[in-house]
Amino acid sequence: MEVKVLSSKIVKPRYAEGAPRPDTTEHVPSSVFDKITYHIQMAIIYAFQAPAPSTEDIERGLAQVLSVYRLFAGQVCAGPDGALGVLLNDHGARLVRRAWTGPRWSTSRRPSPRLWCCSCTRTWRATWRRWCRCS
Repeated sequence: MEVKVLSSKIVKPRYAEGAPRPDTTEHVPSSVFDKITYHIQMAIIYAFQAPAPSTEDIERGLAQVLSVYRLFAGQVCAGPDGALGVLLNDHGARLVRRAWTGPRWSTSRRPSPRLWCCSCTRTWRATWRRWCRCS
C-alpha cells in the first residue's frame, strides 16, 4: 500500500456573520479523567468512497464544527496556574488529504503502520514532548 499526501492545511473556526468573537485567552484546565489517562492524540481517519464530498465541503463543515466545539481548535499547554489544559485560542485543526492504493478492506480491520503514520506526524510528536508552546 502506498500513501500519498495530497494536501495539508490548518482549518480555523468560522463563526456566523455578526456573531461576537469569543475570548481567545480562555484556558480550560484538564479534567480528573484527562490527568489519569495517557497523553495521546486521538487521530480520526475518514475514508470516502467515490464519489466523495469535495474538499471544500469538508473544510467548510470542519470550520463550522470548530466554532462550536472550540476545544478541538485550541492548543494543549500549561495554564496560568501551571496545570495542563487547552488554550481556546482558535489555532485550528489540521486537515490532511491523503490517497492510498490497495484494497479498501485492508485498512478497516487492522491498519498497517503505513496508514497509522498518517495520523501522528513527527512534528506533532515533537510538539507534544515540549507540551505545546502556546503563542
